[in-house]
Amino acid sequence: MPIPQPAPPPAGPPRPKAPEWTRPVTATRARVDSLRAQLGASPRDREVRNQLADALWERREWAALRELALDWQPYDPENPQVYEALGEADVNLGRREEAERALGSLLEIADGKPELLQRAALLLLRVNAGALAETPLRRALAERPDRVNGYRHLALMLWQSGREEEAARVLEEATRRSFPGWYRDVQRVVNEELGYVLRAWMAKEPGKAAQIRGEAAEFHVDLARREPLRVTLAWDADGNDVDLHVVDPAGEEAYYAHQRTQSGVELYQDITQGFGPEVVRVEKLVPGTYHVGVTYFNAGAMGVSRGVLVVLRSDRDPNRPTVQILPFRLVEGDPSDVRHVARIEVPGR
Repeated sequence: MPIPQPAPPPAGPPRPKAPEWTRPVTATRARVDSLRAQLGASPRDREVRNQLADALWERREWAALRELALDWQPYDPENPQVYEALGEADVNLGRREEAERALGSLLEIADGKPELLQRAALLLLRVNAGALAETPLRRALAERPDRVNGYRHLALMLWQSGREEEAARVLEEATRRSFPGWYRDVQRVVNEELGYVLRAWMAKEPGKAAQIRGEAAEFHVDLARREPLRVTLAWDADGNDVDLHVVDPAGEEAYYAHQRTQSGVELYQDITQGFGPEVVRVEKLVPGTYHVGVTYFNAGAMGVSRGVLVVLRSDRDPNRPTVQILPFRLVEGDPSDVRHVARIEVPGR
């Protein structure tokens, strides 16, 4: 007589299917060739040059991207995309000094444009030229002290340069200001980022622990608070609506229409005006791959919308998180609904 078998456990909810954008497709050779042909017929077509630069960037064809940028400059000398493309190509070709010069040219055309000054400075910080980043960041903040990202990005540069106390002072100043209503959760964001800086400062200078705890209490910062992963998004023009998307290893997506996943990925606010920040935090990392993407609804000036993602990962050392600065460009005519910017791997325990 067969032994009765226990009934299988009830099936859980179906696992969500990860969105298509998490499987990014690199531009094909046929697309590159087609864009080159269009450019040959119309060398001054900015949209075609933007798209070709983007395709070469995707394909990591750095020598070809550098050649395109150098050819582009006489046609479009005020276009930031020219100098970003040249700087990225030079970095990847091992031309460090040329990359710094290209990004220095970006600073020259950014005069009077605070968001572009911040972006150029963060690009310099990304290529380990932080000493060149401080002046444009301070200039951007002086020009527009009503824009919160000026404080956040200057503090990030100071923190990453080992100047935690100065970074704390910048963020503490931001807590005393009122910002336009479109920033919504901004004081929460500043408060939490001040917590990162104070924790790093205490780890570096434990002899100042009492002073740091006093500042934390004064500014209502929870020094015990921890999050293993945090992603922030800022962009360069208030006429654009740029959105942040994060997909967890189960395939569930946090974005403006679904702001929290079952695994604890949380989007704070959907910012539809201004320059960000939009923030996603992860309460607890689970093994697998997290995907980070961005999308936009309006093209910026020059047919490109630009922004920067900052990824803070604290699972290895809560007091000294790793920091990634990830610039992106969203080009008019891009066929993708969401541009894939980063993948974050979390190994199994």
